[in-house]
Amino acid sequence: MNNSQDDSELYIIANQEVDTNTQDDALWRKAMALTAGNTEKAKYKYLKLRVQQFKKTGIPYLKSKPKATQTKQEQKINTDTSYGERRINKIDEALNQNQNTAIDTEDGKIPFKGIFLMLMIILIVTWVIININKSANNSDSTYVEKPIITSTQTDNNYNYNTTSYDDKFSLHIITFPSNAKVSILNIKPKYYDNIRLKPGKYHIKVSSIGYESKLFWVNLNTDIKRKIYLNRIGNTFSLNITTNPSNATIKILNIKPKFKQGILLKKGLYHIEVSKRDFNTKREWIKLDHDSHINITLTKKAFTSAILSYDELKWCVNEQKNLDSLKRNLDILYFTVDRYSQSAIDSYNRKVKKLNNRNKLWNKRCQNKKYKQSDYNNLKRY
Repeated sequence: MNNSQDDSELYIIANQEVDTNTQDDALWRKAMALTAGNTEKAKYKYLKLRVQQFKKTGIPYLKSKPKATQTKQEQKINTDTSYGERRINKIDEALNQNQNTAIDTEDGKIPFKGIFLMLMIILIVTWVIININKSANNSDSTYVEKPIITSTQTDNNYNYNTTSYDDKFSLHIITFPSNAKVSILNIKPKYYDNIRLKPGKYHIKVSSIGYESKLFWVNLNTDIKRKIYLNRIGNTFSLNITTNPSNATIKILNIKPKFKQGILLKKGLYHIEVSKRDFNTKREWIKLDHDSHINITLTKKAFTSAILSYDELKWCVNEQKNLDSLKRNLDILYFTVDRYSQSAIDSYNRKVKKLNNRNKLWNKRCQNKKYKQSDYNNLKRY
């Protein structure tokens, strides 16, 4: 047996050990360590190390047919000695390069696997950018009333069920007088009737001008509805004013507190002003020495012209800017509002209703109205 045949037999023996899982344990551990635990790399490394070991220690018993009885295929492998060793060396070098390559067993080509992944990333990023641009171009400057969000509204085929809603309880404080202010001191959200809160203790304050404030704790572990009566301070009297038209603005000019129905005031004289757009403003002094209820009727202004005055035009221009800003903010808030929080949904809906009411008022006062070009030019300067 020549040297070429000996090498071929050594590789066959080493390969049989790997196939039958009878390899040399120490040498196999060494191959695994050299290849950082990669089984495929370790297999080829083991073949190379095992053949070198055979050459030093001698050829062991060949676990195969005698050469005279080997098949033609086995004889072809034995005669091609250099091919086996050269092939093992080539594969071993390719695996040790730590590159994402694939070995072509026919021509030895090693193409990059990462090209396909890079192309997919580029396509995804391009698709996202195109859709963002489409959304920006499709925005319409004309006003459309904002939709009201419900707690189970479906957005992008996803049902936002308020699962956390059932874990909260409602709190309703009924005050006497009815215009008293209710505050929850140990949380940030402002109180409103039937506010839903998580179970726990809440510090409540009820206050009103002319009445003694009340502080108390509420242990919220079920829906609570409570009545709170405030005591009047000293010698004060209540003042109620009924106006015609009913939505007129009422002011008390000689004191700082804003007017509220049933406001408690000390005995004395008070300067009352009642005003409304398109009506003549009315001012009068009243003497308050007992609980009083006063009726005030305004007279409508005579119609003069359909052309907007400078002040009216100024209001229309400024209000249009404010409405545009509110619309943009609500567009953003629509996609960021927490649909699992009932208080967040209620807050958004209140803002939408307020915007819609302001827009209707602007349409009534400003839309299709004439104005002086000189007034408009003066406004543009500022």
